[in-house]
Amino acid sequence: MRRSGFKARRVFDLLAVALTLTAATSTAISFSSPAGAAAKGKIILAWHAGIASRWLDPQEHDGTATPDNFLTAIHDALIKNQGTELYNHPALAEHFTVAADSKSATFTLRKGIKFHNGEPVTPQDVKFSYENYRGAKADVFKKKTERVEIVDDRTIRFLFKEPFLDFAILFGTANVAGAGWVVPEKYYRQVGADAFKQKPIGAGPYRLVRHEPGVKIEMEAFDGYYRPVNVKQLVMISVPEAATRVAMLERGEADIIYFVPGELINKVGKLPGVMLAPVLSGSWWLEFPGFQDQRNPFRDKRVREAVSLAIDRRAMNQAESGGLGKPTGNWINNDVQYAIEWPEFERNVERAKQLMREAGFPNGFDVERDFLTVSTWTGSRPCPRSTPAASGSSRSFARSASGRGCSPWSGASSCSGCRAGSKTGPGSRSSFRPPGSPGAGHSGTKPFSSAAASTLVTASA
Repeated sequence: MRRSGFKARRVFDLLAVALTLTAATSTAISFSSPAGAAAKGKIILAWHAGIASRWLDPQEHDGTATPDNFLTAIHDALIKNQGTELYNHPALAEHFTVAADSKSATFTLRKGIKFHNGEPVTPQDVKFSYENYRGAKADVFKKKTERVEIVDDRTIRFLFKEPFLDFAILFGTANVAGAGWVVPEKYYRQVGADAFKQKPIGAGPYRLVRHEPGVKIEMEAFDGYYRPVNVKQLVMISVPEAATRVAMLERGEADIIYFVPGELINKVGKLPGVMLAPVLSGSWWLEFPGFQDQRNPFRDKRVREAVSLAIDRRAMNQAESGGLGKPTGNWINNDVQYAIEWPEFERNVERAKQLMREAGFPNGFDVERDFLTVSTWTGSRPCPRSTPAASGSSRSFARSASGRGCSPWSGASSCSGCRAGSKTGPGSRSSFRPPGSPGAGHSGTKPFSSAAASTLVTASA
């Protein structure tokens, strides 16, 4: 699913590459194998950043999508987003109901479900996990919840102080909150939160075998999982350098790599036995933080409009995503529930020049402060700054799954493993000049990295 309605997001930020050989037959290995079929094979994923230990503890879910890459492998929730189901895919819960007045929700656990240490998953574990949850949206759940009742050895009920209309959506959307993810109370209390992050025990399809904090996670299929798991061994390695990830793919040292930058897409696409797997994802957009400030040259609406009119989003898409992104007119992706599909923003350099002249900047201007920022989705929310004036194009980003249907990787998957916001820092100097104007650093047709802001912004010392 998507986060609060996310399954895949538009303008990409990562590009996964999966070998079509050996055990990795595609970027998503589904649960289509017959029940009881033994897991086999091995998948090595070259992760595009460092691996934070806190991502292994759903109790500290940060409300972004990146932790889902790890949580969905090691842990499991009562209900969750899975495949095309937005939030109500039955997982540890066999079924659930929400009262007509939305003042309670009742869940029934599957029979025989266990944690990786062999202990049964009980309503008490669910109660502990919910009441002690301290991650994203914890304040919302605590404010709304009156109490949690254990009805019997498989049933648990959440009672609310008032109608909690969006409880199921928040509770079941993994890349928004982690309150529905269940940890073993006895073990968690015994070792404490810090030790749990190093040696987590969950109820997911993979159990932890070895953990090198920040560097590598080795997992093995959990034979007590309630659904078939297709791949026996799953290894995730931190490889921040894109060229190194591609080299690992070439040498057969990795089966899946994330985040293929634009300049390497063509090379990767030509590798034998390799499949590029783009997934449209979180939008990039251009912001003008603090534009209400009288000293800010972007205070003038005509200047902000000129910026938008001058950006060559299609060229950026081609350069950064190999043309696999989608320029769009709405910074909120259309895969977000109720989002509106808007026409692509216009590019009109002559009109941009005219607006700049009208605003009193015929030759552009220098920006001495942090008045310009390129942002993207960070997890389930946009970077909290000013209203963006232009929606950008993208890099590319994808996810892959291993033995969990469409998304053990529902996270990185989204954007928070992505680069969230590249900006000019304090004391730096940026320039804005419409393409073709005196001093402009780039022509109107030459694309340029979104990491440098846009075709309009050039950083200098």
